[in-house]
Amino acid sequence: MNAGRSQKRQKVLSSKSVKAMLRKQIGVQKLTQSAITGWGLGWFLMDWDGQKLYGHDGGTIGQFSFLRILPEKNMAVAILTNGGDAKALSEDINGKIFQGLAKISEPQSPEPNESLKLSLDQYEGGYSNMGGTLEFSVQKGGLTVSSRLNGGGSAFSDHCKLAFLDKNAVIMRTGNTQLDRTRFLFSDSKSGKFQFVANGLRQHRRD
Repeated sequence: MNAGRSQKRQKVLSSKSVKAMLRKQIGVQKLTQSAITGWGLGWFLMDWDGQKLYGHDGGTIGQFSFLRILPEKNMAVAILTNGGDAKALSEDINGKIFQGLAKISEPQSPEPNESLKLSLDQYEGGYSNMGGTLEFSVQKGGLTVSSRLNGGGSAFSDHCKLAFLDKNAVIMRTGNTQLDRTRFLFSDSKSGKFQFVANGLRQHRRD
């Protein structure tokens, strides 16, 4: 927020580096979480009610962190937590702070579109990355997802139900509040099959 200089005007980063960090380097799909519109160098670039924010999230076993910066208002909010529903906590805190001080809010996820008529076989199959495999299959006329972690175990139960937000985006519908925020974004359809699926900003390639 200060062109790479500390409060005492000491140079930490060059202004050129700061600009590069905040310039879109990689595009992201529509409906990416937290209204992210692209990647800078290390930063999520976001649009909340027409205001440009940047930040980053992190997590490990039982610990989560969230950083949101609104340069136009000279605001930075950091949230660190080691228990409970971390995403709900961050949304509640950020919602109150940014609405109260800047009159903006993080855009909400759209509701599932029940009217879509789609060929589900284009989504079916396994998609893997270094962390594990997501397996999408059709069960009782609907699309479901299962998880296999490379270290053993799974991230959630087998055949979790999914609902479509649009033809490229699905969201979990399990009855579990935390799981039901999870989105999967499909891309690069070739020969009638999607080749990639993103989950939590991590891409999985079709096996």
